[in-house]
Amino acid sequence: TVIAVTGTNGKTTVTHFIGQLLKSAGVKAAVIGTLGLFIDGVHSPYKLPKMTTLPAEYLHPLLKKCEEKGVTHIVMEASSIGLSADRLSDCEMDVGLLLNVSEDHYDEHGSKAAYIQAKQKIVSMVKTLVVNCDDPTCMEMLGEMQNGVTYFGKSDAAHVQLLPNEGNPYIKTSSGQYELTYRTTEEFNRMNAVAAISALSILSFPFERIERAVEQLKLPEGRMQKFERDGVTVVIDYAHTPDALKLVLETIA
Repeated sequence: TVIAVTGTNGKTTVTHFIGQLLKSAGVKAAVIGTLGLFIDGVHSPYKLPKMTTLPAEYLHPLLKKCEEKGVTHIVMEASSIGLSADRLSDCEMDVGLLLNVSEDHYDEHGSKAAYIQAKQKIVSMVKTLVVNCDDPTCMEMLGEMQNGVTYFGKSDAAHVQLLPNEGNPYIKTSSGQYELTYRTTEEFNRMNAVAAISALSILSFPFERIERAVEQLKLPEGRMQKFERDGVTVVIDYAHTPDALKLVLETIA
């Protein structure tokens, strides 16, 4: 089972969240992306090019190695560069996630329209989609496609909806409301958790089965990583786009 995640921001966090939730459900999963290869949450020392999305000559041998190790689920980042270069064209993907679209890689693609068009490729490459219904560009990318789409977000259109609350927020699904026990004050990481939960719901994992695991979610290295020494707090985050940097600065302000 192959799950591909694309979006301007949050790909690494969401892929690792999905990997952690799959592991908690007893599934042997591998995560492939910016930080390398992780199997069951453990970094694997395979020598790979430092690319978010690997070309076929690296990806397919790696998939074979994962299968030989008993991995049944692959979660990987699908970058706009990787999609536009057709690196995933011969990789059958079951679930695709559209997280968000904002300013990034316009120079590499030549224009904003070309960047969006690259991201849009994933729509026709997967069997089912999980889409952020709060992002207008993501919704436009679907075109007339309606079947096989699960929406997540804050709006009433979401199948997996994040509801505000004075304490922990709640998640509303077709099976009921559940407290989002992931301990974070960062709204964008709450949404990343909701995206990951939505992916597991697509794969028919009941929310009751993963609810306790949500509380144990951990951010990958370099994402809102805090260090304190001699009264000084340092926050390390990979934020490299205007939107991502703005969110991080607003959070720590």
